[in-house]
Amino acid sequence: MKNLTFLLLFIGGMLFKANAQAPGYDDLIQYYASEEYEKCLKKAYKYTQGDKTRKDAIPYLYLSKASFEIHKKGGPLLEKYPRVKKDALKYAGKCIQKDKEGTVYTDNMAYFTELKADLVEEIRNYVDDKNWGKLMNPITSVLKIDKSDVGVYFLKTAIYAYKKDFTGMKKIRIAANEAFANAKEDAYTISEDDSYDITEKKKVDILMLKIGVIEYAYSMVAARKKDAAVDILGKTKQWYPETPENSDYTDCYNSIIN
Repeated sequence: MKNLTFLLLFIGGMLFKANAQAPGYDDLIQYYASEEYEKCLKKAYKYTQGDKTRKDAIPYLYLSKASFEIHKKGGPLLEKYPRVKKDALKYAGKCIQKDKEGTVYTDNMAYFTELKADLVEEIRNYVDDKNWGKLMNPITSVLKIDKSDVGVYFLKTAIYAYKKDFTGMKKIRIAANEAFANAKEDAYTISEDDSYDITEKKKVDILMLKIGVIEYAYSMVAARKKDAAVDILGKTKQWYPETPENSDYTDCYNSIIN
């Protein structure tokens, strides 16, 4: 009888342990790998509604990844799901919120970098067109994916300055300089020791910083705060050597400092 009781307790314990473990989400992985993005969306969404899975980051990751693939590929699915780019960004942000230990982000850094690179390109186009009114949405989306990004804070400061909202400008300017001061020492220096994924992420961060710093510097001069422009250009010049790719930074630097 004792042996039977022990056996039942053992089996019960094993079943409880199995039920307590998070699912492996092999179905989501398979749907995504086989490019069955609609099935991936529907299944991932079901997981986000489940009592045992709604707090997991993985379902939100695949909601984001499948949505972004539909956005990139276009076609009938994009017509059926016209908001997939917004959904990709929304669910990426939720994934990161629920990824308490940061392991999902690290394991999928290439994807989050691709998503951020797409946003930075959108931001650059708006900046080139001086379309300040449309910049806040992609800036907010960048911060959902990478809340420590420095470049968007400098760009946001410039937007407030261009709109002559000097109260807002002052507040965001403080946040921008704090974010820059708190950045890791090697945040904008690509090393041979960096992995491929980290290198690609740094390239996007370096570009976003350049866009932000250039507009920040010009806006500070316009706001009669040239010292602030000179200060940030002096601190960032090391990352932007005089090459054709950095001609916009060089022009900004020379027009303000030289």
